[in-house]
Amino acid sequence: MSASYRPVTGGSAATSAASHHIPRRLSVILQMGHPRPRRSGGVGGRGVLRSRRWVIEAVWSIGGRGLRSTGEEEVKKRIQQPQCCACNHRRQEVVVVEKSEGVDRRAEVVVAAATTVVLGVGNRVLYKLALVPLKHYPFFLAQLATFGYVVVYFSILYLRYQAGKVTDEMLSLPKSPLIAVGLFEALAAASGMAAGAILSGAAIPILSQSFLVWQLILSYIFLGRRYSFNQLFGCFLVAVGVIITVASGSGADSLMGAGIFWSLLMIVSFLLQAADTILKEVIFLDAAQRLKGGTVDLFVVNSFGSAYQNSS
Repeated sequence: MSASYRPVTGGSAATSAASHHIPRRLSVILQMGHPRPRRSGGVGGRGVLRSRRWVIEAVWSIGGRGLRSTGEEEVKKRIQQPQCCACNHRRQEVVVVEKSEGVDRRAEVVVAAATTVVLGVGNRVLYKLALVPLKHYPFFLAQLATFGYVVVYFSILYLRYQAGKVTDEMLSLPKSPLIAVGLFEALAAASGMAAGAILSGAAIPILSQSFLVWQLILSYIFLGRRYSFNQLFGCFLVAVGVIITVASGSGADSLMGAGIFWSLLMIVSFLLQAADTILKEVIFLDAAQRLKGGTVDLFVVNSFGSAYQNSS
């Protein structure tokens, strides 16, 4: 399609040509997007002519396609300020980076949770298997396990200290609370091993659910935590489930078959473990104040706690 025009020299002729081909609404939009210059002196007609000529050029560039809603939208787009491509590209890069970091974080959490479940199940199974040949030597098995904890924890602590993640300020924290941690862990391990040698393999994981009940009670007393009705009701269901599931068995699989003393001893073992976790949380809160907003490394607490447990 070819189109041409010649300069308009008369004000009335330009007005009639523009109004004949351009709807009033579109003409107003174009006039608002490109305001008329003010008249001055003897060149007043020139400013009006430039504005009208711009209107004709804009209409001609559309291609004469009816000048309906599509034409109006195209002309509106032409009169809008261009956006900064560099800013949009940079904004898109930031969004992509944030999404990739969120996906990576979720993947790490899923992998860590799956690893924890696998290692926890393996620990319970090996715990019972080790008690089969060492049924009459639970204290020796507890001491041996504690020695393994000391070797593993202090090895990781040394590597983290060399990497700069563990500082001298963390190592210089008071050790008296860690002695209490070691005492609780030693008593929990000894009582748990002694009871685990007598109880059945199915009773141990069920009785271990009492750990949740003890932890809620101790955190309410010593940490001032408050829990909702749903959380307390769930804890109550756990406690009831522990009693009903074990007591409803027959023979050696029930509480009465294995002996009520060993079941209670196992529950006391989880009470000591819950007290150990609450004490560790107190240590972390106190370390945050001593380190002025920082936090003590987890392996500092676990390493020295296991060392004092081995010496208890």
